[in-house]
Amino acid sequence: MAVRAPVQEVRRTLVEFTPSRIDPLSAFRCALGIAIPLLGGMLLGQPALGGAAAMGAWSAGLTTFHRDARPRPMLAVLAGAVLGLGVFIGGHTEHWMWVSVLTAMAWCFLCSLLGSLNDLAASTSASLGVAIFLAHGLTVDNTPEQAAVAAVVGGVIQAVIVLLLPRHRHRSERLALAELYHWLGREARELAEDAHVAPSTGPLELAEKVLDTHRHTPEVFLTALTHARRLRAVISAVATGRERVVDADPTAARHLAAVLREAADALDVIGDAIARREEPAHDWHDRLDAAVKVVAEDNRGTYLPIPEWEANRLVGLVRAAAATAATPTVDDPESGRMDPSRWRLRPEVPPIREPLGEAWKTLRANLSWRSTALRQAARTGIAVGIASLGAYAWPGDHGYWLPLTTWLILKPDFAATLGRGIGRTIGTAVGALLAGVLSSLLPMEPFVVAPVVVSFAFIAYLLFQASYPAYSAAVAGFVVFNMELGGSAPLYAAGQRVAATLVGGLFALLYFMAWPKWETPQLGERLAELAGRYADYADYILSRHADPSRFKEGRMRSLLKDLRLSRAEVQSAITRAAAEPVTSPGPMSAEAKELAGDLGWAARPMIALEASLPAVDAPAVPPLDDFRRAVAGVYEELEHRLRGREQDDESLVALRTAYERLVADLADDVTPDTDRQPTYRRRALYRTECETLVTALESIGEQIGRPVPP
Repeated sequence: MAVRAPVQEVRRTLVEFTPSRIDPLSAFRCALGIAIPLLGGMLLGQPALGGAAAMGAWSAGLTTFHRDARPRPMLAVLAGAVLGLGVFIGGHTEHWMWVSVLTAMAWCFLCSLLGSLNDLAASTSASLGVAIFLAHGLTVDNTPEQAAVAAVVGGVIQAVIVLLLPRHRHRSERLALAELYHWLGREARELAEDAHVAPSTGPLELAEKVLDTHRHTPEVFLTALTHARRLRAVISAVATGRERVVDADPTAARHLAAVLREAADALDVIGDAIARREEPAHDWHDRLDAAVKVVAEDNRGTYLPIPEWEANRLVGLVRAAAATAATPTVDDPESGRMDPSRWRLRPEVPPIREPLGEAWKTLRANLSWRSTALRQAARTGIAVGIASLGAYAWPGDHGYWLPLTTWLILKPDFAATLGRGIGRTIGTAVGALLAGVLSSLLPMEPFVVAPVVVSFAFIAYLLFQASYPAYSAAVAGFVVFNMELGGSAPLYAAGQRVAATLVGGLFALLYFMAWPKWETPQLGERLAELAGRYADYADYILSRHADPSRFKEGRMRSLLKDLRLSRAEVQSAITRAAAEPVTSPGPMSAEAKELAGDLGWAARPMIALEASLPAVDAPAVPPLDDFRRAVAGVYEELEHRLRGREQDDESLVALRTAYERLVADLADDVTPDTDRQPTYRRRALYRTECETLVTALESIGEQIGRPVPP
């Protein structure tokens, strides 16, 4: 098993191909940004200068080539400027070995830190990190100053093209919202079969990120996002209601499942309409209404807590979402003018300032030796330094491909270093060899080679998110042709690059094994942190129900953001640990995956309660406070167990006692407020959802500790 997992990871990386991630329009736009500086360099009689500008345009293009985010021209300019700085520094230090080695270490250390900010920064920093090594080739026919300025110009050209050839208006927002509604549909179908499915919020996080980081967002998109948040909570409430009656009344459970499935079909229709900019079809209305009517009839014929109110609310929210999807975002399609009333304007915040501010906060948080990002940056810098020393001892003038490959392959975890490392090594070697063969067959005239450079760039952008090895091969071909067009011995140069790439890839793998960073021993700590985030979320939800006046502006959003971040980290850690050939006294990847799913299952009742948060002036329910404190005690005990500390079952026993007392208090505490229907419904909701929470937490306690005493 220890050998099988790494082999499967390598195989997955090599054969994985995702056609849906191919974006020809964006690839064409970015390739055009490379063709223009190449053409300009040839017209000026300076093809080498055009090649340096093309490298700046290449890095800048990566910052704009993310289908999940709107291209930001300013980021393209910054990428070109940073690459130009790297070329300038590398060109001036390459003649002094120790200065060059130390400079390369510092440069890659900083780029690695920048890559820890987010996915966009990670893909961009990989390209920027090679600047210090590519300076060797870019400054053969240019001075470092000329190559640096050309790289900056390449970034500016990409930024201008983004402005002149924008993607479809609000395309990124529409795609994110469409995927969000399709995800809600999938979640509803899964919950119709099994309410124990762990919640996942990836599409919701993406939609929030895309919409919240844009300065001008149509109000209708924000409304659609709000509907989606509420739909998620109500879908969970209906699913937990179905789970409560599945044994006592299987017929009612089937009817509730039918409501969820009909709602899922409607959500798919809405998602398609948003993506295609069409009005949603209406063929789902009658089927969804009929399914809810059956639930209403079930509710009249039984004493069981069938969630008729939640089902009706689900229908209302689906209808509201459909109406929002049908709302145009443009007053006059002919002129394309936006309706100002549907815009959220923040003119005082420049488009680039907000993401840079968030990036600076993250970077400052990582400036601690306890930070994983800082330790990985140090590991990478040292590895690059050793490989750079090897480059000076390399027999030939292409040794810089050794540290370049080491930089590209060495990743924070074993799975990425092994899988993507081998994929990158094979892809780069094949691409460099293919480029060498082609350069020996083609006349090395700029007007002949430039189209080949642009073609390799277009293919690389096209496969950027579809196939990692094929993308690596195209990048290698682009770099080789762009930097070594006039080589007198192309096959010799290709052999040198392939050999250096293979040696650099092997060194990176051996270096990781010598200084490993295993994820498996950290799974217990990560699960404990996730339990803490779930505890904070449950505490706030129960606190709001106990005393609705405890509302705090922005508190819910902050809690959900922390919870989603922690859950994403745990899921990523489990995926990485699954490919590691090591064991640990704590939970292994399979056990951690099950525990993470159980913690998510325990959060389902809180999601249902979140969907029914009372108004600020609603009557308080003091008995919930004691239950809330008991829940906090159990989560604290679960954190201790996950960290391997001594176990204590008292908190689990106290939770069951607190729940029984809560049920008694809700039944006996009759006041004038209880005559109002909302309070009655709230009390019934507390009894059912809190029971589900207690059962889930007891199950988790049994799984990671001694059985709970009777």
